[in-house]
Amino acid sequence: MTPGRRGWEDFGVDAPSPTPAGGMPELRSWTLALPFTAPLSANHLRGLHWGAARRLINPWRDSAIVLARKARIPRLERFTVVLHFAPRKAGQGVRDLDNCSAMLKPLVDGLIKAKVSVDDNAHHYTPTAPVIHPPTGEPGRLWLVVVDLTGPATH
Repeated sequence: MTPGRRGWEDFGVDAPSPTPAGGMPELRSWTLALPFTAPLSANHLRGLHWGAARRLINPWRDSAIVLARKARIPRLERFTVVLHFAPRKAGQGVRDLDNCSAMLKPLVDGLIKAKVSVDDNAHHYTPTAPVIHPPTGEPGRLWLVVVDLTGPATH
């Protein structure tokens, strides 16, 4: 497999046969542009009073709810999400994937609240590592890609 490409087996799904040219079936996905310029760091949240932490985390969950409903994402039997971060400059905010991962839980919780899936347990949700892109020089941006792992896209 080519580095950077993800096949069905990476998500624990058997690929249907035959596959399109290129060898990888298309997966339905939705891209949600998040209204934040940098993710919160797990280090920043550590040690905060639960109320203070909740005030920082709730906007992430609420954004996922609103954006998923706006995108009209149907109920998915199995799904994953990929959080993308394009920083303004090198070293801005989060420098490693583990810190960036801290925002996945409230985003996925928001998707569940928006009824994208019935639960975020291992049967319905497959965790995926965030992607940190090279600096853009533009204001930082984040987006969430919701991927349907139930089956191939139908046209």
